[in-house]
Amino acid sequence: MFELTKQERLKVLELCEEYEEEVTLYACIMGYMGRVWANRRENPQCAMVLIGDFCYLIGSCVSEEEQEIVELLSAVVKNKIMILNSTVWQSVLDKLKQNNQESFRGFLRYALIGKKEWFDQEKLVQWANAIEPEYKAVRIDDTIYPLTQKQFWTEDFCSNFESKEDFMKYGIGYVVLKDNEIISGASTYSYDGERLEITIETKEEYRKKGLAMACAARLILDSLARNIYPRWDAANLTSVRLAEKLGYRFAHEYTVYTF
Repeated sequence: MFELTKQERLKVLELCEEYEEEVTLYACIMGYMGRVWANRRENPQCAMVLIGDFCYLIGSCVSEEEQEIVELLSAVVKNKIMILNSTVWQSVLDKLKQNNQESFRGFLRYALIGKKEWFDQEKLVQWANAIEPEYKAVRIDDTIYPLTQKQFWTEDFCSNFESKEDFMKYGIGYVVLKDNEIISGASTYSYDGERLEITIETKEEYRKKGLAMACAARLILDSLARNIYPRWDAANLTSVRLAEKLGYRFAHEYTVYTF
């Protein structure tokens, strides 16, 4: 497997047809972030796309290169989430499962869809402002950016961008502060030139206070104003319910894998 330069990544674009909704995948292919490997530099048949916590396996696994792919996955994808067509990649999954019997598992994620006309902007404005006076909701700017790097759970708000400058140019994010500490936020996990993927989190002791809702509402309003589609993909049913309140609709569930 060959790691592709940003300029070479478009060569695997035709392998992404079944993943058109995956903003994070396209963010890599379009060269904004992440890493990409392919079995060939010219006319690749399969590729591995890695960004943040996610790894996409696209195309069709070439049998004679299967062991090399398994070794590469074992080296760089441990504890990450693999998204793939399990039928095409079944042999690779079987080997990973055999090599990692105690840790290998599959679990569900939930895809949602949204359209501009589905979002009630008056409600979004109300939710954006519906936080207690002791909290302060702000946009991630030059001043707030360093705060996202101070806690493990807030790193994903900006960490997939190569630099602060990249985030300021392409990213949109909002956080809630208390005593100059981030306690909740919704931000750009990935960006592909036309769409962004939302990441959202709240510190455990501050949940169920509407803080995540306020941040997400601000992010969605800002995105729509810029004609950028804010995609929401949920890790759990709590996230699904929050997304549906904001105007998204459930699309389908799908299985992902980790080891």
